[in-house]
Amino acid sequence: MEVTVEKNTDALEAFVKVKVQEVDYKENYDKKLKEYAKKAFVKGFRQGKVPPMVIKKLYGKAIKVEEINQLATDSLYNYLREEDLQIFGSPMIVIEKMEKIDWNNHQEFEFVYEIGLQPELSFEFTTDFGIKEYEVQISDTDLANYKKGLVERFAEYDEKDEVSAETDVWGRLSPTSEEVLILSDKEFTKGKEFFGLIDIDTLSEENQNLFFGKKVGDTLDFDLRTVFPTEKELANFLRYEEDDLAHIKGEVNYTINSISTRTMPEMNEATFSKIFGENKVTTEEEFDLKLKELLQIRYNISAKLETLLTFMQELDEKASIDLPNRFLKRWLASQNNQKQMDDASYENFQKGLHNQITIEQLSKQNGVIVEEEEMRDYAKEVQILNLFSMGFLTGITNESVLDMFVDRFFENEGSEQTLLSFERNIKATKLLALVKDKITIEKVILSGEEFDKIGK
Repeated sequence: MEVTVEKNTDALEAFVKVKVQEVDYKENYDKKLKEYAKKAFVKGFRQGKVPPMVIKKLYGKAIKVEEINQLATDSLYNYLREEDLQIFGSPMIVIEKMEKIDWNNHQEFEFVYEIGLQPELSFEFTTDFGIKEYEVQISDTDLANYKKGLVERFAEYDEKDEVSAETDVWGRLSPTSEEVLILSDKEFTKGKEFFGLIDIDTLSEENQNLFFGKKVGDTLDFDLRTVFPTEKELANFLRYEEDDLAHIKGEVNYTINSISTRTMPEMNEATFSKIFGENKVTTEEEFDLKLKELLQIRYNISAKLETLLTFMQELDEKASIDLPNRFLKRWLASQNNQKQMDDASYENFQKGLHNQITIEQLSKQNGVIVEEEEMRDYAKEVQILNLFSMGFLTGITNESVLDMFVDRFFENEGSEQTLLSFERNIKATKLLALVKDKITIEKVILSGEEFDKIGK
């Protein structure tokens, strides 16, 4: 077999020609014909007694095509390994660059494959490379806010017939304006439905009077910015982040779905046990200390991830690399059974690939590798954030619980892409540790509330 390469280094593309000659495939071809002759069932002949010429006529072409294609493919990949050519995706056969194949009469066959070459990255970290390193210090306000939200999950609700100052009202609303505004990628406009919760005693006396005496099923119209004049009040009503609400305004039609009073649980051992387990916490002081400890664990992980994000973003900006864009567009389209890939989808793919190649090449140049235990530790930290968001606080410091979740995750066959992202993040973290003394780092200390705004 003969393999030759024609490179276009400017476009990071190459054509690989693989020539398969008769001497390369004849021995295996003849061997397979004999194997077919022993096993084939052909009408008019006993098994194993079919003449070779009959077998060749019936199966010869199919065997030849299979054998030659396999040889060509094996030769291609052997060549890529021997030459240590780093490529994207997988080689694509280029029919238009090949002569038409006559499988019955040709003895030699030439295949042409197109490959996309990975670029060589040359990059040095200097003081011009700047990142932010975040640290979160839990404030009394952070603790109070989280404690309030956590305890509210265990509140008891009693349905009521009509709205009073003591009730909470849950309802469905629809803007009555034709104007289109965007609320977290959703259109906030006439005909669209949202839901809102109103704690009546937080409203002004005038606005409370709009709701007093209303029953389930009743509807009323009101102006959002009149009833909820501040971003915080509107955020509490719609259950969205304040930053998402800057342009949300106007009249809405509100239908009451439920009316209830809420009784908050007492801060006693029964409540503490529901949250932390039996006999773990006995006083409110211990409860607050434990909660603050867990909050700090959560924010330490989140701050580390946010710092890593600024490092990777700076890498994307400073470590410029070229990609074989023409090849990649065609290859991605072929993987998705499309004629061509749209520019927006390719741009998103390109950003992720740029980050992946940068991290991989810098890791290789600096001898950075990832051990299995590091993968498990990282997965535990991700799981801690998940448990925290669910309010399952007893699992955060329980190693056996964390190990159980991580074991299940690693056993899940659908986790491959997530594990690759874990590995890339670990490599980036280790790279950052290696270059910390060469780059510029701005230390940023925030409260939990401040950090949540920048990390949203």
